[in-house]
Amino acid sequence: MLRFAFSLATLTVFASVALLSSGSNARAEDPEVTFKPTFAGTTCPVALPAGVRDGVEVRCGYVTVPERHARPEGKTIQLAVAVVQAGGERTVADPIVILDGGPGVSSMSLTLPFVAGPMGAPLRDAGRDIVLIEQRGNYHSKPALTCPEVFGVLSKAIETDQNVEQRRGGVVTAYAACRERHKGLGVDLSAYNSVENAADIPMVVQALKYDRYNVYGVSYGTQLAQHLLRDHPQGIRSVVLNSVMPMDANVNAAVPGSAERAFQLLFELCRKDTACTSAYPRLEAEFDAIVAQLNTAPRKVGARMFTGDDVVRLLSEEFGDLADMPRKIAAISHGDTSWLASKAGGSGAAGTESLGLLYSTICAEDADFTRNDMLLETQIERAMAAGLPSDILAICAGAWNVDKLPKLVDYAVLSDVPAVLMTGEFDVITPPTFLPLVGAGMSKSYQFRFPTGGHADIDPCKLTMMLAFIEDPSKAPNSACIGTSSVRFNTAGPGISTLPDGLNQAVPPAPPAP
Repeated sequence: MLRFAFSLATLTVFASVALLSSGSNARAEDPEVTFKPTFAGTTCPVALPAGVRDGVEVRCGYVTVPERHARPEGKTIQLAVAVVQAGGERTVADPIVILDGGPGVSSMSLTLPFVAGPMGAPLRDAGRDIVLIEQRGNYHSKPALTCPEVFGVLSKAIETDQNVEQRRGGVVTAYAACRERHKGLGVDLSAYNSVENAADIPMVVQALKYDRYNVYGVSYGTQLAQHLLRDHPQGIRSVVLNSVMPMDANVNAAVPGSAERAFQLLFELCRKDTACTSAYPRLEAEFDAIVAQLNTAPRKVGARMFTGDDVVRLLSEEFGDLADMPRKIAAISHGDTSWLASKAGGSGAAGTESLGLLYSTICAEDADFTRNDMLLETQIERAMAAGLPSDILAICAGAWNVDKLPKLVDYAVLSDVPAVLMTGEFDVITPPTFLPLVGAGMSKSYQFRFPTGGHADIDPCKLTMMLAFIEDPSKAPNSACIGTSSVRFNTAGPGISTLPDGLNQAVPPAPPAP
């Protein structure tokens, strides 16, 4: 069932089982751990940006940890790790450990090139090493819980225009085949969850010979950070959580309502903006019309058939580029399918995404909601709910049966580690309503809402506040930059669409308002 937030009064009942940080200078290891993790250097598993030297500015390797932390004498696994060396005029001993989202997203493939490249210069110049951990089960760690069987089925479903219901049986069968393959290789799939994942982090820190460290978590990484704060707080100096995901609410169940809220905020913001409302006077009406039209008569673009629900879901992923949202909606409404064509081949994540890790985590922790837990009143809500929770429940029950974590891990975390919590008003996955749920148990936390932010984005304002707080966690960072946040909509007009590849295409003008 859907998990609900507990009040602080209720949470005190569980204080005896929630490990609180002492704020001491304790070394980043747990005294009861007998396993000694080791780091073995190797060449980096991905291409580094031009001018960045493997083994100099960036050093990579593997840290060996137990597959089951309760059985330190048992089987071990290897976590891919990268350390981006500190730059700037001075260096500080405590690194920033980045916990990426997903689960199932490769830090080595997606985050390392960014942090090591030109865009990551402000992070490096802050004078702290940056540690990236390829979470257990991810693509560059060993084993990697990838499921090419599933991507094959999904590709075929797209080519043959199958809807969610039609493809479900094939998807479940593919997941079952993936599960059996990994089991045949000796993988304990029940060991790939947030509790075991969190226990890896202090071992990596220990193996790299750091005493204290700072944590930056994003999306699922914020939930992983909360497991870390509860179970292994020793040595954590500060925490910054971006796009916060609570322990005591089901994120999947909240997505339809969060998406409806974000779209309505967009339409309202456009109506209040003179340039936007002049360029797109019927934005909401045109959005509703094209979604309804494509649901009635789907349109094939490239190798993929697009319904209106597909358009809603794809646009919901674009709120990080808020300025271009009205123009994308207008382009689709007026027959310009170029942006859709860029989405026809999928996300491109098939090569590095670990769907086995995703479902080992979900099935152990979050397969506990029904359609009754979701808002399904509007066209947007129904589009976002398509396949949920049926797909998740079918996969967990019929293909990916793993041990469930105890309900205790669902309780909000109590912690006195200094923390900054950030969320964007246009976040569809982790909406602003999640912010107080996470902050309630964190006695030294500062909460910030960014008026134009989407999900898991990082802009100069967020980055400046993050680095200022890590520099001095004893006080809230200066948040004046939030007040200057605004959006300037791209208003070339509904007749012109500037597309991601930089091409300009003329499309028919908007029909006159009735």
